[in-house]
Amino acid sequence: MAAKVNSRVVQREADCNTKVLDKGLKNIWKWEWLEKKVNDEPVRRFIRKLNARGLAKCELCNKEINYGGRGWKSLEQHMSKKLHRDNLKIIGSNYSITPAGKSGNPYDSLQKKVPYGIHPTFKHVVPLEEPAPLTVTPLNDRIVNAEAMILGFTAEKSLSFSVVPRIIDLAKALASDQKALDSLHINRTTASYKTQFGIGKTFAEQLNSTLKCTPFSFNMDESTSSNFQKVLTILVSYFCPLKNQVVVQHFASVSCIKVNSESLFNEVVEMMDKNQIPWKNLMSILMDSCNVMRGSKSGLETRIRNQKAPHLLDIDGDVCHHVHNAAKAFCKPFNWFLEKLLSDLFNDFKWSPDLREHFQEICFMLNVKYTMPQRYVSHRWLSVYDVALDTLRLFDALTVFYFPFLTESERVKHLSIVIEVYHRLGVSVESRNRIMEIRKELINKKLTKDGKDRKDRIVHRLFTERKLTKMMIGLYSSVLPLLKNFVLLFEMKEPLIHELYEKQVELFKEILGCFVKPEVIRSANSSLKLKKLDISKGNLWRPEVMFMGAKALRLVQGSPAKDHIVKSFLKQI
Repeated sequence: MAAKVNSRVVQREADCNTKVLDKGLKNIWKWEWLEKKVNDEPVRRFIRKLNARGLAKCELCNKEINYGGRGWKSLEQHMSKKLHRDNLKIIGSNYSITPAGKSGNPYDSLQKKVPYGIHPTFKHVVPLEEPAPLTVTPLNDRIVNAEAMILGFTAEKSLSFSVVPRIIDLAKALASDQKALDSLHINRTTASYKTQFGIGKTFAEQLNSTLKCTPFSFNMDESTSSNFQKVLTILVSYFCPLKNQVVVQHFASVSCIKVNSESLFNEVVEMMDKNQIPWKNLMSILMDSCNVMRGSKSGLETRIRNQKAPHLLDIDGDVCHHVHNAAKAFCKPFNWFLEKLLSDLFNDFKWSPDLREHFQEICFMLNVKYTMPQRYVSHRWLSVYDVALDTLRLFDALTVFYFPFLTESERVKHLSIVIEVYHRLGVSVESRNRIMEIRKELINKKLTKDGKDRKDRIVHRLFTERKLTKMMIGLYSSVLPLLKNFVLLFEMKEPLIHELYEKQVELFKEILGCFVKPEVIRSANSSLKLKKLDISKGNLWRPEVMFMGAKALRLVQGSPAKDHIVKSFLKQI
């Protein structure tokens, strides 16, 4: 049975029909308009030419369109209108899903016909556009596809993999309101404006109203931003009855021109007064132990206690800063022996791409994972632990790489060290030959005075003082983890004040156990006795049995008793 055709719709039988029909108009009907797309929708799907002068009709919206004045722009404008787009969404979402191979959308039946507006010459050769059967995709395949999309987005935008679970939670929350999600559009400028003056303003107002009636604590720290401005950042922690837990939120970040206790005090007072937050609700302030922050006479905390909050609790400085200072005190007797080596290694590779390329190739032939030597940060003393571990892993590769920078006589003297590395790591003959070629290139490499001096210092520690270097790395990598674990525990976002005392006592005993006899530590069964513990020479371990780590101990025990390097190392311990 033939499909019923609207008697008012003009079929494309001959071009002269529309030309005569639209005679005298500024814009006459053109069948080529039907071949265009608006918002990826074919115009011929819904637009029909009526048997009337200058009129077409949208069958989706059941609305006539006058194209006589603006021509194609009238059709394009109609298909871009919200009414037309909403009707498209309705027919795409309001019809039930039917079995595979059938369509539940009545407008899809239009695709089974010869397309409207096609030239009569091609009507008999154009195949009918039958819809493809709907494929049934298994759920596990759909899950894998969603995972691939999320991971691809994460990699493309260089996001941290730690945010992937949060992205999934966000996607689930957005998908709960499909209609709102379909209408969601936001550009870069709008996002910036709404973040600053929308949710940012709302969060700040909610936080200020909470602090007006809730006891809270401040966590302050001063730092330098990426554009070299001094910034005072303040976090606030308080108990939230709705979440039934202590929460930490950002309170303010203030740019400071001059950083001293007086200027910081004025900034804090101004913020408290501007937000009308009572000082009586401020219970304590956590900050580092520098003089500006915690000076006993004119530090920031002292000023706040004397002038604004006399009830302020003294919770001491940041315990993590104390541990970093303890690491600094531990490293000081060794005269920065290892720290200087770590800095030289980082700087040597930082400024030389060809050295990095050769070193990467040597690591591959030695079956050692290549990474560029890490940077040692002088004001974060526990960073020396992470860099020391990385250097220990690369130690054999560094030995082979820096061998060419020895003098000819020193290469003859220390050749056995490189051969021992070859045998222990099972380096093939082909790899040894390639390393020999790299060695010749490095010997002939022209160096600046600074580069030569730096390499002389490095090879001196890797070869001449090799035993001392390995003992120092072994000592650092064994003792500093005690401090590192403590810092990692208390750098977590969750408040662990209830565990602070026990963990401090535990850390104190572990450090004492490295050089104090165990029976002496056991006799101190209280914190007061621990503070007054007798650590005179009689209660200490002998230097050769003090805790120094398995690697350092193995080198000490394998050396002659009169080895001056070992004796100097034990004396420093």
